[in-house]
Amino acid sequence: PKLTPKRGSISANRRTATSEKRDKLNSSGVAVGRTFLENKVGLSLTYEKFASSTWSSGNFVSRDGRTFDYARYPMRMHHFMLETSYSHPINETLSFISLIGLGQAHIRTDGLAKAVSGAELSGITQEKRVTNLSKRVGTGLQKNISRNLDVIGLLQYSDYGYAETYCCVTGTETFETEVTAVEASIRLRYHF
Repeated sequence: PKLTPKRGSISANRRTATSEKRDKLNSSGVAVGRTFLENKVGLSLTYEKFASSTWSSGNFVSRDGRTFDYARYPMRMHHFMLETSYSHPINETLSFISLIGLGQAHIRTDGLAKAVSGAELSGITQEKRVTNLSKRVGTGLQKNISRNLDVIGLLQYSDYGYAETYCCVTGTETFETEVTAVEASIRLRYHF
């Protein structure tokens, strides 16, 4: 993740930082879809709800020269995506699977975000909601457990766009943090 300024907000950008990270991006979800071409091609509409995730930074210096000891920006997200997948059989019960998807991420930053300089809270933040175009690509394996049930394991890269936080007393500066992840996904697919 990186801290970048929204247009016109010079002081929101950092010049240097000792560390940057997002602590987790866990989700659960459900998908409804259809398979075609002897179950080789799949099309599904997914919904995912994410647990709270916090982007954090160690000591950093903003472009305007202010020094901060640390910053914490919590967020919540839910997500809709249209995914298409292709399964290439390896044997009768195992297939290689690849997928791509486009969707919409709804991200809400928490009003409890904070940047601290010394013992002082360097700004009061406000909740902000954004909607972003999201993208996903992944590959993995699909195992047929029974005639109606598959287990799918994927390694996927997802780009959910940016989370934004209003900063400081005036509420005019905006911090943006990337929301991207390399995810391990375990899915159950039931055919009916």
